[in-house]
Amino acid sequence: MGSASEELVMPPDLLQFVEEQYTYDLAIEVNVAAKEYRVPVELCWEVIRQESTFHHYDSDGEIKRGSSGEYGICQILVDGMAIKKRHNVQDRADNIRCMAELLSFALFERGYSLERALGWYNTGKSVTNGYARKVAKAYRFWVIQRGGTPL
Repeated sequence: MGSASEELVMPPDLLQFVEEQYTYDLAIEVNVAAKEYRVPVELCWEVIRQESTFHHYDSDGEIKRGSSGEYGICQILVDGMAIKKRHNVQDRADNIRCMAELLSFALFERGYSLERALGWYNTGKSVTNGYARKVAKAYRFWVIQRGGTPL
């Protein structure tokens, strides 16, 4: 983070899912990626919660893989994505940066609504689905609880 006065945002329940020794580095990675790509940090956390419950590795110590070949903490599918050349999605910090870049692209370059951007992240199509509604609802609830204004 840039200065000592900047707040490091992390979910209040993170320690229920991640060992304490890993939370600070994870929080730094998420907060830095969110800031770099101008995506709300709470949104990044809620995507990570939905995709992997905050885990980059599976119980065998291998990088978490989805049923369609997605990688890591943000479950990034690299097939056919131009973005794959800029990010090593097997690296946790890069995986998180890739997620933030994809969300930024959908929200700010494509101009999708929050739900459509999340649907696009989830399916590759600009749709609103159950995934998008669930993540958007959790994100909005958290931001409002913190006294902010969600997207």
